[in-house]
Amino acid sequence: MFLKKLKNKRIDNPSEKTLIFMAKYADKYKVKEIVQSRCPDLKIAKVLGIYSKFEDINVKQLPQKFVIKVNHWSGDATVITSHEEFFNKYDELAKYFNNILTKKFTRAGEKHYSLIKPVLFIEEYLSKNIKEVKLHVIWGIPIFIDYIEYKRNLFKCYDMNWNELNFHNTHAYGKNKISIDTSTRQPVQSFELFNYCRNLCEDIDYVRLDFYLTEDDTVYFGEYTFTPTALNKYYTSDKIYDIMYNMYKTKNIDLSKIDELIK
Repeated sequence: MFLKKLKNKRIDNPSEKTLIFMAKYADKYKVKEIVQSRCPDLKIAKVLGIYSKFEDINVKQLPQKFVIKVNHWSGDATVITSHEEFFNKYDELAKYFNNILTKKFTRAGEKHYSLIKPVLFIEEYLSKNIKEVKLHVIWGIPIFIDYIEYKRNLFKCYDMNWNELNFHNTHAYGKNKISIDTSTRQPVQSFELFNYCRNLCEDIDYVRLDFYLTEDDTVYFGEYTFTPTALNKYYTSDKIYDIMYNMYKTKNIDLSKIDELIK
């Protein structure tokens, strides 16, 4: 019921008000200002340049390592590790980014992305081995975590006390061979995540709030995701969706219900 209700509200039959609201936060460039105003202590990847087309990029003004991305797309972020790499891939990158700058991202009916005015920008390079912490937040309170270490092909779900849960993300598992090394440690304090979520999501009924962790576990804001995997089922547990729906419907965020799913 949880996914069905959200899908109807955000993908199948969204109101104009809902689309405008989601687009405001889903804009990967403009949202930085919102995040900075609400959480001044939360680190945000610096923008090193803004461009109307790829050819406007003057790589001589950039450090050797940087990230190219647009604000209205998914899966486009491209890490460049040297100016030589940039020039070697120049034609390919120019064709790709100039193309998506002219298009609206409406894959799987996620219409709110079509309201975002496309911008090409360069971000600072953060870390060689980025880890991701994706929090599912209902009525401003984070209820569980998707934790990803791409270097180790590690994809786990945790409660807010970093206890491993007994289900996993089939979307991630389907694309990757899972590491035999499953040992983990708590990379970031839960109170930090709680505080960020409360300040960033106080006016949102449900969102997945994504953060990046650098090699020294410094927390950076990532993005707001309102329609993860287009709101299709991607966890191996039906129970987690039942719990999420009850919290969403009643606004009673009882984290002890998540603890019932500890592995």
